[in-house]
Amino acid sequence: MALDLLPEKTDLRNVFVRVAWESNELNAEGGPAISVMDDVFCVTPGELALKSGDINVQRWELDGESYKCVISSDVFQKSVELTTNSIGNFDKNGFDLLPGEEVTVYFTPHDVRIFAPEIESKDINSTPIVYAKSLNSFSND
Repeated sequence: MALDLLPEKTDLRNVFVRVAWESNELNAEGGPAISVMDDVFCVTPGELALKSGDINVQRWELDGESYKCVISSDVFQKSVELTTNSIGNFDKNGFDLLPGEEVTVYFTPHDVRIFAPEIESKDINSTPIVYAKSLNSFSND
């Protein structure tokens, strides 16, 4: 079994395996045509030894029609959930964040005049504010 490779006193609540696969074929930009990565945990999410810590959201900047921000933390954050005060979509959400890792996220606001014409323009926020939380918020440490 794969867990036999770990030292005997390893706390499985602190262990995961990052599995990555890339094809030998190249895409038009010269990178791998197919690239897949996933993290596999040795225990269920509720059993992870999660530590309290801040999730840093670097300032929004407009990038075309979307707002770009960078998410980071000094501790492992399980299942980061992003929300905002504006109506729209994040290009990624519900992701795990390793200590020191930076994840770039794009938020594309909906044109509420099209999707929700019943909302008055005075109710629309011009610059979105992002909020971030994770399963770590429920940690007991």
